[in-house]
Amino acid sequence: MFLNQLNANEKLAFIALAEKAAEANGLIEDEEKRMIEAFRLEMNVGPDASLPFDDITALDVVAKGSERSRRIVFLELLALLKSGEDFDDEEREHAARLQTALGLDDETAQRINLQLGDYEYVYASLCETILV
Repeated sequence: MFLNQLNANEKLAFIALAEKAAEANGLIEDEEKRMIEAFRLEMNVGPDASLPFDDITALDVVAKGSERSRRIVFLELLALLKSGEDFDDEEREHAARLQTALGLDDETAQRINLQLGDYEYVYASLCETILV
């Protein structure tokens, strides 16, 4: 949704973090693979783009970014973590670690989570209405 607002290094770092988040429960689901591909398309980051970050460095790149960038990364990674069959304990723990590493307070993280749920509901409702 907002990934195009990240700078070039943040985009590369985000992809590295997304790939790590998709593995949070030890299983990369098809929906997670599709979302990562959609992220790449949205940010114009090809599959062969060099990602010179490991997950710790990638997190450092994003954590040093603006409040806006950190919120965008949290939102998009939370959507990825919640996209599979089940938002399990490992994924919840991963989201909590991201929140802490990105310096987001509980109120902000909870608001993003609730608004993400609202967005998913509205999107599904629109699809049901429009894509008949």
